[in-house]
This record gives sequence, C-alpha cells and structure tokens, in this order.
Amino acid sequence: MRIGILYLAFHSVLVSAHSDGAHTDFAANIDLPALFNREALVEDIRAVDCTLSEGSKSRCWQLKLKAAPRHHMGPWCPRTIRDPITASGMMFIKQQVVATDGPFVKNAAEFFSDPKWVLYNEKTGRVKVTDTKRACELAARPDVAPEFNNYCVECLASYLGDNFYTTYLIPIKPLTAKSPQSSNDHSGYGVAFNGLNLISVPR
Repeated sequence: MRIGILYLAFHSVLVSAHSDGAHTDFAANIDLPALFNREALVEDIRAVDCTLSEGSKSRCWQLKLKAAPRHHMGPWCPRTIRDPITASGMMFIKQQVVATDGPFVKNAAEFFSDPKWVLYNEKTGRVKVTDTKRACELAARPDVAPEFNNYCVECLASYLGDNFYTTYLIPIKPLTAKSPQSSNDHSGYGVAFNGLNLISVPR
C-alpha cells in the first residue's frame, strides 16, 4: 500500500502564494466524492484529519484507489521491430518524449550509443518482453536477473492483486500557501476520476 497527498485540480491553490479566497471557497463547495468512478474505489471516500504541505492541520477526503484503473492499459512493449506506435507505449528519455515502437527498439543501440542495447531476436525480429508476473519481478529491479538483461520490461497493474491500493488525501477546503511549494514528479500531480495517477513530464 502507498500513501500520498495529491492535490487534484486544486494543486495551484495549495502551492500558489497568490491564490485568493474565492478559489478556495469554490473548491470547498465541490462534491468531490460524487465525481469519482466507484468501480475504481476500494472503499467509500471519507473525511479524515490530515496535515497539509506547510504543516497546517485540516480535513481531507481520503481516497483508496485500486492499482488497476477501470480502463484498458498497455501494451507498452512492441512485440516485433516492425510494430507501430499503436502497439506500444511512450517513455521520457533524455528529456524528451519517445515512442517506444518497433523501430525504436531496433535502433536502441544507436539511440543510447551502446552496442549492447539489443532487445530483440536478430533473426526473427521478435522483441524480448517480460510477459509474466515472474519475469516482471526479476527484471524490474536494480539488480536485474541475468536472464532478463536486454528485455523490454512490461509489468501489468493486474500483477499487484486486489489487495494493493494507493491512498490519496485531498484537502476538503484548500488553504492558500504562504510560499510556492516544491513538487515531486514521482508521486504525481493529481488523480483522475477513474483512479489514474497524473504524473508529470520530467524537467
């Protein structure tokens, strides 16, 4: 289980030193629980005590959202070096958005200036993909299992099981921050009404 304070659409109200009272009053009058897809929730949304980013005590909506959003996900890895972008995903690499399609995998060695980046069978053109939970566990870690070196790592949210969820705290009545707050690209900048975490582009 993970826990994080997410600002949803109210991020600018919390971190801006120039927000006015009208904005916070508007946010407080939104029936936030009614906007979320119930199928994405582990349990009903409820109000709890919380501490905001500058240390102020407040009340927040507590959301417990399932790991797998209520929409189709993937694939992220192409299956052959000829697959188009519709058969794969995108990544943030070298401060740019890159389509990880078949041609990208084929030319990965050139892109990374490293001849060891060969993620496909050179005879068949088939991309080496972690297509099971076990393969994901062995490859998606700092000390990659030797048998999964040079694989396109694809891990599905369904691998996490029904008992894994993320807890979000969203202020019921946002407070104006005294100064701009630092952000965390890894925890995200909000959550969509279907339960999807909104993660920013690295800068």
